[in-house]
Amino acid sequence: MNTPKIEEAITLLYQTYIEDQEVAIQRGIAITAMNEMVKLLGGDDVVKKIEAVPYSAWLRTQHLFEDEPQRTWVGLTETEVDECYESVMFNPDIEPTRVLVYQAIEAKLKEKNT
Repeated sequence: MNTPKIEEAITLLYQTYIEDQEVAIQRGIAITAMNEMVKLLGGDDVVKKIEAVPYSAWLRTQHLFEDEPQRTWVGLTETEVDECYESVMFNPDIEPTRVLVYQAIEAKLKEKNT
């Protein structure tokens, strides 16, 4: 089995922007399953590596967006956060994970801010 190719696929899936909540949930399930397979084959936790982007690296890229006009950020209400959480935690079709809750909240924020 080509573990580096699986790791590359996980990274690409993780970086894909998906607006459809159900598709985003299924992507999260796929990422989790593939990541577990890589770990069982003796590879590293790919998701942990992806989520560990240093804050300093993020700061170095901010100058790339300085000319873009600032928009007013629209956050989520407490009710909307609860709805995102419940859509993952109480869905009998999926195994709830922290990543899936994050993706549900991220999708809702993107919906409100695009």
